[in-house]
Amino acid sequence: MIAKLTANSATEIRAHLKDLKDHAETKKHKMRCLPTVKPFTVSRANLSTICDDQKRRELRIATYIACHTSVNAVDELSDMLNDETGGFQMHRTKCSAVIKSVLGPYFRDELRQDIGNSPYSLYLDETTDISVNKLLCICIKYRSKKQNRFVSTYLGLVELLDADANGIVDAIIDFLQVNALDIANMIGIATDGASVMVGRQHSVYTLLKQKQPNLQLIRCVCHSLDIVAKKAMQQLPSNIEFMIRETYNWFAHSSKRQNDYRNLYETVNNGGCPLKMLSPSSTHWLVIADCIDRVQSSRVRDR
Repeated sequence: MIAKLTANSATEIRAHLKDLKDHAETKKHKMRCLPTVKPFTVSRANLSTICDDQKRRELRIATYIACHTSVNAVDELSDMLNDETGGFQMHRTKCSAVIKSVLGPYFRDELRQDIGNSPYSLYLDETTDISVNKLLCICIKYRSKKQNRFVSTYLGLVELLDADANGIVDAIIDFLQVNALDIANMIGIATDGASVMVGRQHSVYTLLKQKQPNLQLIRCVCHSLDIVAKKAMQQLPSNIEFMIRETYNWFAHSSKRQNDYRNLYETVNNGGCPLKMLSPSSTHWLVIADCIDRVQSSRVRDR
């Protein structure tokens, strides 16, 4: 015999399948099987509020990630927020999808509406990503209606099929059409001094000027100043630039010379640490001035 004990009494039944089935149909057994705690129910209004709060948190976190850090950081941030507040989980895949599919289209449409039919200028610069694909970065400057001031902001990144003048112009025109921007409202472009961008015969500027006769060209100020500095350096004795370049080459490729110079510098300057010599480069504009200052400051300290 098997006895089933309850809070008030005990029921004795035989260990037969038929007796167990009969007991399961009794009123007493059904009353004892009822749950003692009422299940938690969520109304549609409460569920909608919970979903809205969750979406708002995800959008705010995704916006922060897009503006201030890498998408990879959202994994640890999500785990921390989940431990502290509970009920929050968003990792790289979801964060990337939110940025691309929700935040990106929203802010792009908002930017289009803010530009409207206002005149604008474009900042153009070419680059190459890690997969060796040619890209064209486009920024825009316009008069904002909402902020009532001139605004310079990022507009888009275009992949180039051809890096020549025709390919760049075609990419710019297609990009403007996709973003509903009239080329007739483009009043200027700012770019570097590369021949493909600003050449007199066949360049991006000349091809765009055929479509917009009032287009103005604004060359890169830093690049222009670098050209002026190079022209000025040619008026000085050539041994100055030679000394700057060879000073860096003398120490850059020899650990023994670096150690000997460091030991001598520390001895003369009571343990001071020497500054690293800089390399004059044609791609880092105006770096020649920093090279001269570095050599001059080292000589003053040696005295």
